[in-house]
Amino acid sequence: MSAMQSNLSLSDYAYDMVVSVTQDAINTTLLQYLSKYEGQEFISCYVYNPDYDPNNPGDIPENIPGDYDALVALAGMDLFSIPNSAQQTPAQKTAATTVYGEGGFSFAFKASMGTPEGFSLFSLPDVVVFDKGTVMVTYNLYFKNFQILNTEENRGVLTWTNMSQADQPAPWVFSFIVNLDLNTDDSTAAFNSLPASVQSQVKNLNPDSMFSVQQLYLDLNNAGLESAPTVVGLPSTSTAYIYLTEVFTNSYFKQVQAQGGDLLGYTVVPQSPNTSSPSLIPTDLSFIISPLYDENGKPVDETYDYTLNYLVMSNNNHLPAPKVFTWNWVETAETSDFNGTSVVRKADFVSFINHCFSAELYKICLIPTVDFDAGWLNAKYHYGYYSDTSAHNFTTVNDGTNHVLSFSYSRSASAGDRHGLTWGSLTIRTDASSNVYFENNTIRNVTSVDAWIDYDFEGGHTTGYAANYTITTIYVLAVDTHGKLVVTINPNPPTMVNNGTTLDADTWSEISTLGQVNDNVSDFDDYFSSLQDYLSGYSNDILNMLNGSNVWVYPGGQTFSFKDIKFSDYLDLVAHVTYVDPT
Repeated sequence: MSAMQSNLSLSDYAYDMVVSVTQDAINTTLLQYLSKYEGQEFISCYVYNPDYDPNNPGDIPENIPGDYDALVALAGMDLFSIPNSAQQTPAQKTAATTVYGEGGFSFAFKASMGTPEGFSLFSLPDVVVFDKGTVMVTYNLYFKNFQILNTEENRGVLTWTNMSQADQPAPWVFSFIVNLDLNTDDSTAAFNSLPASVQSQVKNLNPDSMFSVQQLYLDLNNAGLESAPTVVGLPSTSTAYIYLTEVFTNSYFKQVQAQGGDLLGYTVVPQSPNTSSPSLIPTDLSFIISPLYDENGKPVDETYDYTLNYLVMSNNNHLPAPKVFTWNWVETAETSDFNGTSVVRKADFVSFINHCFSAELYKICLIPTVDFDAGWLNAKYHYGYYSDTSAHNFTTVNDGTNHVLSFSYSRSASAGDRHGLTWGSLTIRTDASSNVYFENNTIRNVTSVDAWIDYDFEGGHTTGYAANYTITTIYVLAVDTHGKLVVTINPNPPTMVNNGTTLDADTWSEISTLGQVNDNVSDFDDYFSSLQDYLSGYSNDILNMLNGSNVWVYPGGQTFSFKDIKFSDYLDLVAHVTYVDPT
């Protein structure tokens, strides 16, 4: 059930790339990130709506956003410095009464993103839980600091309440249901109701940051949420629960949800670009949750090893609808070694290899040349070959085996002459073939070049291969921590064999030409032995290309460290990934 069964070529999937990380790895990394997060303090306040009629409210809200700085100026002090009514000084009591009576102050809160100060991390629920199906998740939002102000008037008596999370026995946690389906084909998805600017922020296609937990946290905090938050861990009759529900849920959250935007103004700080451009440029994205299957192919109950899967398209290819995978991206036994996988569809990597290998084909595509002049018992000829520099490309092979690319080439040249009773002809044909195979963590390339001769002089005839060389090159793949492919040849130099046979002139030819044909045939053998130099250079030039400016680079090199690259059973390219420090 492992990632070695990855088969993105299936029509149900056909994603260009899938990046999968476990729930446990995401939560561990998010907590690490939030514990260091130093975001700006966020303040939101509300005032009574002068147009609100309690007898006929309609769609007019009772409270509307207010100008906190203007209220501070009216009070002459920071509103959050004013304690509960019973502890207020005369000046603070006057300030509270003023902002209520003249400013229409109703309530306010201020919060800072991060892990709650003064509370054990073990007391916090997971930030995200994959317990709501294939595209829904439970998201638990908590804060480094959270403080609420609220005013109430009863029979002419104003009550001012100032509550802080720091004074509570447990941190305040808001639980949401979030829909992570970003497929724009689904018009009913919450994502499609977001403003275009928010959609762009959520569907971040920057390969340097799109897989980061910082970006995932933004996605979880987007306004396309499926449910209003519930306050976790507080009795529904408690003062804190009532105020949190009124302030955060009934007012602020509804406003953000209606207008579109990010909760508490959270944004992702742009990362410096990677020094190496990724080989696959994302152009569309969505998510799906995959369960963990047991040995019988049934989902297990524990969600911590479920994976969040980034479904990535490139080249503006259409994004298929999210589809649950039938294999495990990460096995339970593997979670101590890595956090997830990054997988490239076979066709995409084959296309990359085709480009690299095809660029060097001209070096083995040889055009022969022949001139022939028949004299009295004396053949004069010139022959040679030169590289065919026109564009050449492999043909993709899809025969269910590990054979992925094939190429063949053939060119010939002939010349003949008759001088009196002396006549003769010479034909030279050059052939080349190359085949590429994906195997485990290697690319095997079997390439051949040959020169076939047909020489006829005075009825003396010889034919055969003056040279027929085959080289088998094993390119061993590895990946560095930044997601860059590292290729070596093993063994180096690669194995080369000469399958040709030494040309022999027949007896009549030797007699009739006084041994000239025999000398000519020897010249052919010597001359075409140079073909082996083209082959050895061909392999090394491809190696240099694979490791040079054209090197394959995975997206996400600033989010993950990479290792253990190999081909799946269906020839997708699989690498294991682990989150790096999310600072």
